[in-house]
Amino acid sequence: MKNAAIIGFLILCTGTFLFSTDPSTPIDGNLHSKIIGSFVGGAISIYDNTSILAENNIILENQRIYKTDRKDSDFNIPQKAIGSDISWIDENSFVVLTGNSNRYNHGVLGDNIEATGFAIYNNEKLISQYELPDERVFETLRPLIADVIPEIPGVEIVLTSSNRQSGSRIEIYSLKGKFFGASPSIGRGFRWLHILSAAPFIDDSTQSIAIVRTPHINGILELYTWKGSALEKEVQMSNVSTHQIGSNNLNMALVADLDHSPGPELLIPTRDFKALLLIKYSKGKLTVIDQFSLPGRLSTNLYLDNTAPFTIWAGLQNGQIIRISE
Repeated sequence: MKNAAIIGFLILCTGTFLFSTDPSTPIDGNLHSKIIGSFVGGAISIYDNTSILAENNIILENQRIYKTDRKDSDFNIPQKAIGSDISWIDENSFVVLTGNSNRYNHGVLGDNIEATGFAIYNNEKLISQYELPDERVFETLRPLIADVIPEIPGVEIVLTSSNRQSGSRIEIYSLKGKFFGASPSIGRGFRWLHILSAAPFIDDSTQSIAIVRTPHINGILELYTWKGSALEKEVQMSNVSTHQIGSNNLNMALVADLDHSPGPELLIPTRDFKALLLIKYSKGKLTVIDQFSLPGRLSTNLYLDNTAPFTIWAGLQNGQIIRISE
């Protein structure tokens, strides 16, 4: 009855949900930004208040730093998962998480209600949909849209799926709702993984998926690549975190080419959120190539302002604003 009561409270008179999306989330759910910068050895500036953001036409609201609202912020979609983001496939088509269930009461994202399926729309017309088996949920707030299976043309849908027996794993679906495959599960219930991005970390022809496994416990960055019929782990590095338990902020990291050498880097907080690590895949391993110490704990997303000169912005728990510039 608890689940029904929550859903009943949120249903509008139209019979559909209205939820604003996170304006700091990329439109395809992928934290990979295709810019080329030169942030290695860059300058970090610290500001005691938020006025510097207003001076640069940047908004800070609800621990989110951003410039413009998402175009889907007022979409009205039946059974849209609570608090979730729409992810765009192209100008007319998008994927949305659906269903609201408390059958997996982990609460890592701030409540015990999780999505049970997804739907694909074109110009707000339902094209296809998928529903998980009864024991599983999608423990995320956004689908990631990327071409992660090289032998299949077009993009796929990448999601975190969880159950009580084995915890979370990465799952990949077609745009018609066909299940393609998954990574191995963490192996224990109520253990979560945070999907960050798909990008050519290892080579130009392959999109690998970057995740942080158990970000609230031991924080392990991992890269996965599709190998025939499943995702296989390529490499890992410990002592990072990209999420604070109970938060709905999934954007505390970013991926871009920040050093002018082939391949993108990941900018990721340390486990204590008091530093940012710039991490690159090279010669079969992940390496920290730069580090930015913070005067307090990170509390917002990392916002990359891609208007030249490129700048990275973030907010701290103590109210300070940091800027990393080229």
